[in-house]
Order: sequence, then structure tokens, then C-alpha cells
Amino acid sequence: MMIRACVRRSAPVFQRVAPVRRYLSTQTPNPKGRSWLWLLPASFAAGACYLVGAKYPPAAIPFLFSPHTPHASIASDEEALEHAHEIETALHKLPAVQEYISRSYETPSAKRHREQHGVSYNVPFADPKMADYVIQRPFSSVDPVHLETMLTAGSLRGPHKFAAMPFVFSKTRGGAQRIGGREGDGLVVVHFGKNMCGYKGVVHGGLLATVFDEALARTAFFGLPNHLGVTGKLELFYRKPVRAERFYLVETRIAENAGRKCFVSGTLMDAHTRQVLVEANAVFIEPRWAKWISWMGINIHKLLEG
Repeated sequence: MMIRACVRRSAPVFQRVAPVRRYLSTQTPNPKGRSWLWLLPASFAAGACYLVGAKYPPAAIPFLFSPHTPHASIASDEEALEHAHEIETALHKLPAVQEYISRSYETPSAKRHREQHGVSYNVPFADPKMADYVIQRPFSSVDPVHLETMLTAGSLRGPHKFAAMPFVFSKTRGGAQRIGGREGDGLVVVHFGKNMCGYKGVVHGGLLATVFDEALARTAFFGLPNHLGVTGKLELFYRKPVRAERFYLVETRIAENAGRKCFVSGTLMDAHTRQVLVEANAVFIEPRWAKWISWMGINIHKLLEG
């Protein structure tokens, strides 16, 4: 009886609880005459962004508004020769090229190639043993008929592509003893034309891999027992876009060699600022039959000279 009484007395308490009502006001204070003040900082910020963007356009702009290279340039035979001469002359004026030439020996094929373009200078060393580097121009003395089926030396050779043969400096054994590094460490000077892009003005990434493959292979050959190898692994790290119609330096070095394997690395840099744009690592493996290559009368070093 006591419990029932308590329940009866407490029930009306809950019935007397009034619902809670909340009133929200949608009106915000908006003093007259001040609603236009936000336009001043917004206009100033927009103008500043436009000026900065016009002066230093973001690298993503070509990818957004010009996704593909629209047209390839075609040149006549006379224009092709003139363009090749222009690139060859500019190549020899690069500060890096002049610096390395002062410590180099020039192979006969490299000398003959530059003289065909009317470029003349005195190479300080007449004996490769006394020089730190050897200057080589790959494929410069090969019959053009034999180059037709080759990629970089044939199909990609010409105006607005690879207009000039690669300019290669390979470190000599004496140079490695004097300045450090390994025999075969190299510097390759290359020029990319405007017809070699994936996006407008930006060199195709696959082409950069091809350039590294050939440059690193040349260096790796010096670290293999019989100076011949095939690509076992190639790894690239693209840091910044590589713009077309410019000169670049590809530095290559032997990291380690063990038996029939040679580990090499390289960097692609702007020829003037030396800013690193692409890095690469590779492993080259010498085939088992390479030890018989000399019996076939093939001189690998002679082929590397051009």
C-alpha cells in the first residue's frame, strides 16, 4: 500500500513538465554602409595572385591547358644541316663542356665529327694516359645505312629531335687515380628537340629512360670483365619536368661491380644551373658468352669510341 501511494503521488510531477522551446533568430546584424568593405582585401589578394602567377607560372599549367604536343616540326635537308650546325656550335660553348675539354683527350672520330661542323679548338692532351677524360661521339663514324633501324642513333636523329650526336666524356684510368671515382665514370651532354615531348614543352619520360639506359650502359661496360652487358634493372626517379629545346648533362658513375654484375647510378641536370631533374639506378649483367666476344674479332672499346 505504501508503494502504490508513492507512485500515484509522483505521476503528476512528470505531467507538469513543460516542453522546452528554443527560438532561433535568422537575423544577423548588418550595419548599413559596411557591406562593401570586404571587396578591398579580396581585390588586392586577387590582383597579387594574378601578378605572381603571371611572373612565375606553376609547372602544372602546361599539363592542364596544353595536354598534348599539337604538331611536329618538319625541316628540309638544308634546314636540317643548318639546325644541326647550330646545336653543335652551341654545345661546344657550354661552360661544362669547355671545363671538361681542358682535361680531355679527343678520339679521332670525335675530332673528325666536330671539324665537319667547323668547330675548332686545341685539345690539351695528345695521349689518353695523361688526360682525365676521353672525348667520344657515339655512332659518328657508322655508316648511316646501318643506323636506320637503331632508335636513338637513327629513328630519333634529326632536326628538333636529337640534332647532334651525344657528347661523351669517359674518365680514364689515370683520371680516376688523380681525381677519384672509377674508370668509365662519365658525363654525357645531350640536347632534346621540341618533337620529343609527351606534353607540350616537356620531354617524354620514356625517352629519358632510354637516354639513361644507354648512358649508364656505356659506363657499366668499363666495370664488367669483358666490357659487354645487358640491362638487368633500370629505376628512375623523376624530380622535376625536363623542358625541351635545352641542353642537359647526364652524369654516370659506377657504384659497385661484382663478377658479371655492375651497379651504376646517374643524374640528369640542367646544363647551366646543374639542378638535378631526374635520378637513375641500374644493374647491368654480362652474358656468359661475352668472354668469347674477342674471339669473334669484335673490339668493344673501338665501338664505344664511335
